[in-house]
Amino acid sequence: MNVLLDIPIDKGEYYKEVLFTSYIDGLRESGWNGDATLPKYGFYVSFALRSAWEMPKIIKLAADSIVKSVKEEIYAIEILTRITRIQIGIR
Repeated sequence: MNVLLDIPIDKGEYYKEVLFTSYIDGLRESGWNGDATLPKYGFYVSFALRSAWEMPKIIKLAADSIVKSVKEEIYAIEILTRITRIQIGIR
């Protein structure tokens, strides 16, 4: 199973917004009625920090592809790079 393909990369921004909206909806359903600014800040900071998990994968794949020049690894690098860009908010 290739987890890189679970969510279409072109839908990444959409799912990021749906995830946050659902999180706030859940807070509100549990009785929280605060300003969403602070949870939104925390959500986006933690989301951006996840890019740190992707970088070692990208570096390893890049190093392997230099040696092997495998098309699948280059595709994985592209997908991981796009995921990281979404996570840190670069368009």
